[in-house]
This record gives sequence, structure tokens and C-alpha cells, in this order.
Amino acid sequence: MLTSTKCCLSMRLFALRPPKLTLLVGGLLSLSVHSSMAQFQARKGVTAPYPKEKISQLAKEVRADGWILFKETLKEKPQEIAGKHKEALGLGSADELQATEALTDELGITRYRYTQYHGKWPVQGADFSIYGKAEKSLFANGRLVQTLPSPQVPAVTESQALATALANVPAKRYLWQDLRQEQQLRISKRDSSATNYPKGQILYALTANDGNAEGTIHRLAYRFDIMRLDPEAYEAVYIDAITGRLLRISSLMSNGSCQDNQVDTWYNGNRYVGTWWDSNSNNFKLQDFCRGGYIYTKYSDGTGSSASEFANGYFITASGSENNALNTNWNWDFKAKSAATAHYGVQAAHYFFKTEYGRNGPANRNRDIRVAVNNLQNNAYYYQLNDADYIVVGRWYRNGANGRSLAETDVMAHEFTHGVVKTSAGLDGGEADALNESFGDIFGEMVERYNNSNNHDWRVGANAGLGRAFAREVDPFTSQAQVYQGDGWDFGGGPHRNGGVQNRWFYLLSVGAAPSSGVYIPAIGEDKAARIAYRNLTRYLGSNSNYANARAGAIQAATDLYGACSIEVIATTNAWAAVGVGSSTSPNCAAQITGSPQFCVENGSSVYAEYRVQTSPGATKTWSVDNPAFGFSQIGQVDYAVLTQIPSYADAATLSVYVQYPNPAANVWRYYSLSTLICNPQPPYCPPGQICEIQVQQRQQQAASGGATGQEVAVFPNPADAFMTLDLAVPTATPTTVSIKDMLGRTLHIQQVAPGQRMVSLDVSQLPAGSFIVTIATTSGTTAKRIQISR
Repeated sequence: MLTSTKCCLSMRLFALRPPKLTLLVGGLLSLSVHSSMAQFQARKGVTAPYPKEKISQLAKEVRADGWILFKETLKEKPQEIAGKHKEALGLGSADELQATEALTDELGITRYRYTQYHGKWPVQGADFSIYGKAEKSLFANGRLVQTLPSPQVPAVTESQALATALANVPAKRYLWQDLRQEQQLRISKRDSSATNYPKGQILYALTANDGNAEGTIHRLAYRFDIMRLDPEAYEAVYIDAITGRLLRISSLMSNGSCQDNQVDTWYNGNRYVGTWWDSNSNNFKLQDFCRGGYIYTKYSDGTGSSASEFANGYFITASGSENNALNTNWNWDFKAKSAATAHYGVQAAHYFFKTEYGRNGPANRNRDIRVAVNNLQNNAYYYQLNDADYIVVGRWYRNGANGRSLAETDVMAHEFTHGVVKTSAGLDGGEADALNESFGDIFGEMVERYNNSNNHDWRVGANAGLGRAFAREVDPFTSQAQVYQGDGWDFGGGPHRNGGVQNRWFYLLSVGAAPSSGVYIPAIGEDKAARIAYRNLTRYLGSNSNYANARAGAIQAATDLYGACSIEVIATTNAWAAVGVGSSTSPNCAAQITGSPQFCVENGSSVYAEYRVQTSPGATKTWSVDNPAFGFSQIGQVDYAVLTQIPSYADAATLSVYVQYPNPAANVWRYYSLSTLICNPQPPYCPPGQICEIQVQQRQQQAASGGATGQEVAVFPNPADAFMTLDLAVPTATPTTVSIKDMLGRTLHIQQVAPGQRMVSLDVSQLPAGSFIVTIATTSGTTAKRIQISR
């Protein structure tokens, strides 16, 4: 099957469009929510709330932007919610959420991603994600469709639907009629029956390319991905599976032994790139086999057909002998130098994403990147075909037939980023297209900066002749939008223009803005800004995401990376406000107190526990406690409080901190409950022959069969840096206490394990590096293990 993307540069710039998802952003709302969060068609006047009585059992808050924040007391693991609580999400008996991926990031947050199925068929654009850490459910976002009719079955056959599809996209020649293409597919698939002939996919398809458009609904349909060679086109054709009529057509083309050898590029001078020594022809080729997936670069004198550009292209070779390059700079004519420049640009993008984010190519897995260079193409664009990434780049003809090559580093990285978008968020349609183009611009600039001593020009394709300003403040270039105009904004300017809103956000986030500009934006630099943008793109956005969703995801990404009250979160929020998306935030923020809430009196009255509250800069913190039996060695006006003494009996206290700012209106109190308890009461003594002896016997038998003591307790990973898991070997039969002590015997962490639990997750992220003892205590005894925290 063909897979791909879309859009085009067409005298403006490069683009791409992937599949769909969405999450959301904005203010707060009650548990009865409007369609912007509960229903796929986020339109005014249409509501489809989550069932309040059911969602309230899971969520402490359902925001107007579509995020569901789960209760801290929720026992279900994040991977269990989709199966156990689909009714709370407004889905019926015919609906099912099928998992598509479960990826854990560097912060330990796992994203469980789902596609909605209605009956047997997937629902286009219904893309939902649940997030958790150490099997603790945190939040969820995305889109679900709650308004579908009873499940249907096709009334027309696949062959009938295909006939209608082909009649609506007529061609002199299709991809499967090219014998060379068919042969290449069979070789790559190692399947003599493989073919490019369209295969229908049944799904509940959107009736419009923009899933957020007014009146958009879902219809049962066949989807055929059809590539035409003459005329040139690559499209998804949707045929109504009930009526047999054309539903819509959507473009899938995005316009818009290894040897290191030196090449002379158009815009970066001499650079080293990966090439391949071909012993059969005794020449070097622009093939890089050293980056996981292969990068091939060919030149095509071309027919202008995208599908055949690479297949009909040829390698421009350079002379020499293996390990002894001679004429290998590829600068002897326009074709050679343009091919070498494009080859370098794709390698530069690959290296940036791999080094900065650990991403191996656009799809983050080993697969080919095939680059076609053609001086007849007045464009640059990206698409996917047969599990490979394709980038086609030409020359800029605005200044006549001798225009410059478009293979500038930021242009090639822009197209490369379209592949990242395609295989992560899948932004497609309406505002999602504008975001898609913007991410291409952002990481195009970042790759250019990364490969040019941290310098770049904030202009896309400037050296190639495009010179499109990244943000208006840098250059009074008026063709890009800079301020969002609200829901339903007319995107007549096209995605390249309207992507300027997020471009401006990124620029302001990087360089900052003084209060005199209307809103204060602390400068956080491009590296942090790019890390926030990348996390938002790959973790929190989906196919139909709009600017409100981009704002919400970016704020969450900044919170994940730098903390809820960090300068980075303030800057991220205020930069969005500066471009008309959402409101600004107060520069004064105080999170909740963190630290150990409970202690067991059996472990002694000497402890060591730190209590902290994250605030924005400029805060003064004054700590106090209402029970002197809880002794603090560090309290009062200090950055964090330190508890060193607890009562030897069950008791409780409230720890308070008063956070003060230069602006008294921003001052706030934060409170935290502390307690001591008897964790391991001794069983009663029963004289021989008394009736309670049986109870003691039963307790001992239970401990022997189900307690941690005497079993082979496993701890992994060990050493750990943030989380570790205890495997108690068998489920606990009685209440069990897990505690962590330092090598001086001071208890630093305590948690209770309910009966019936075997796997116990420990959050050790707040412990310093070093050795500790983890103790598992039951009514029948204690088991201890040594652990190591390493960072």
C-alpha cells in the first residue's frame, strides 16, 4: 500500500501533510464539557459531553481544551483505562479503543496511543492518548467521535468503489502500469506478487479534508491511495461505501563500505558527507549507509513526474579508489554540485534529529531516505511511498532559467521535518496544515543553526533565492501571518503563510520580549524553545490539532521539561499570548509542596526529609509547622524545609509555606499534611490452648504463602535514576510496608502496599545518588535489599 503526505511549495515554499490527531488547550471547565473536548467536530452549538457521573469517578478536572486530568487516587493503570472506562469517555458498546503505540520518553512518561474503532472499522481522526508515569495515570487528551450511527457494512464492493475512484482521477498512466516501479517494489518487498495496484481500506472517513470544518461528519468509505504518473498526482480517493459515490479526494504529496568524502556545497562550502565506494564501477556514489536507514541521492533530468523522479534518476559518481578519494567534491557542474548539496542537507537534518532527540530518521526507525534532484522542478516537497521517505528538490526559477538550487540546508531540513510530522502527530488539514509548515520552518532553522556554528538568518531559503522571513520582526516581510485571528480564521493565505503564527511564537520564545511590547516574555534561547516544540509535536499533537491545541501541548511540554513554575513555562505561555493564542500568565507562580507525607514510628524518631515548593523567580518562602512534635532542623525563611525529628506515637501535623512576591497580590499559602502511624503492629500474645492461637497460626500461614518475607524479592533496574520496581515474587496476603533508608539508618521514604499486590513501583527521583536499603516489612518479618541510585 502507498503511504504519504501532502501540500506544496508552488512558488511559496515546501510542505507536507500527514495523518490526523488532536489534543486541545485553553481555560477550565466543569465535568460537563462542550464539543471542543468531547466530540470530534469542535464547532459552536454542538455538544457531546462525557457522562458526568462516570467521568467524575476518574477525573478531577476536564478542561475546555480537551485534557482530562485524572485523580491522584485513581487506582487504574493508564493502560487499563481505555478498556475499563470507555463509557466514561462517551463511547458505546460498538466502540473500541485499539492501542497503536506505547512509548516512554526520557522523563519516564509513557504515552499510550489509541485509534477508535466503530464496529470493525477505524474512525478517521479519532486519535486518543493516555499518559502515565510508573503506572500512575496522569492525564489524557485527543479526539473521540461519539455521534456515529449503528455499525454499518459496505453496500458496494471494493472493485465497484475502485472503478468509481479511478474515474474521478483519470490518467494516461498510473504507478502500477510502470513495469520498472513494479519490479523495484517486488525486489524491495522480496515478494513476487507485490504490486502498486490500489487496495481499498474500509474506514469511517471524514467528509472534508479539514476535520474541524463546519458540518464535517463521518461516513463509511473505501480509501484508495492512487499515484498518477501522467498527469502527475498522488491522492487519497474516498468512495462512500453505502452509496458508491465519490466522497472526497485528498492530495498525499507534500510540496513544498562507507566513506566520508568532501563535497563542495552551494551554500555551506566544503563539507564532509557519507558516500559509498562502488567496487563494481570503481566510483564513489552519493549513498550514505552509515546512519541506520540509507540515504540515496540521485539526479533526474526528469519528466516532472514525482513518482518516477528517483526511480528514473541516476547517481552522479566521482572518481578515485577505495579509501583514496580523488575528484570527489562533486562541483564540476550544476547537476553534480546540486546533488551534493542536497545530499549534505539531508544528512545534516538526520544528524541533528539523531544527536538532539535520539530520532533515527523521519520515521524514527531504519528505512531509506531517497533524494531526487532535478533542475526542472521549481519546487521542493516530501512524500512517503512503499515504506520509504522521498524528498524531491529543484531550483528557484523566479529569476529565470538559471535560478539557484533549492537545496539549501534549511530547505532540505524543512522537507525532512515533514517526515517527522507525518510519522508522529500527522498534522493534516486546516490549522493543522499551518502548524505542519511551521514545524518545518522551525527545525529547518534549527538544523541550519546547528550546522553553521550556531548562526542562522531567520529566513527560509534565503541563499537559494526564496528569502521568506521566519518572523516579521526580523524583516518587514508581510506575506506571513503573525497574529492568530481566532477559531474559523479564513486560511486563504495558505499554510505557508499561516504557519507564521507559530513561527513568531518560536522566535519570541527564543529571543524574548520586553514588557513594553505588551507582554513580558523571558528569553529562553533556541535550544530550549526547540526542545519544547519537538516534545509538543511528538507527544501531544495529533492530525487535526489547531493553534489552541498547539498552545496547550507546548505549555505541557515546558512543564514536563522544566517544571510548572519555571521561567520556561511563563515564556511559553506568554509567547502564545503575544501571537493571539490564549492569555498570558502571571509571572508569580507557586506549585504544591512535595516530600514524604508519612512515617512509621517503628523505624525510630530520627528521620531526614526535605520539603520543597517550586516557585517562579523572586519568591520568598517562609515555612512553619503547627505541631512542635515534628522537629525541623531547617525551617522559617528558607528555600526548603528539613524534617529531622518525628513523634514516637501516631500523630499529625500541617506544614505550611507562605510564598511572597514583590507584588503582594501574588502572595499565596501552600499546605501539606504530615503524619506518623504504627505501620507494623505486633500480633497479640496468646497462651497455649487459647482460642486466639488459631488466629496467629492463620496469620503465619498467610505470611508464609503470600508475604514478601522469605521470598526472593527482585529489584530492577538497579542501579536506577528515577524509578525502580520491586517484584515481591508473590502477591501480598497482608498489609506490607516498603521503606527506603540511607546508610545511616535514616528513613527517607515509606509507602504502603495493599494485599494482593505483587509489583511495587518506587519513585526515587528525589533521592541523591548513592547506596540505600529498601525494606519490605510484613506481619511475619522483614526483607531488605541494597539499591543504588546513579545519575
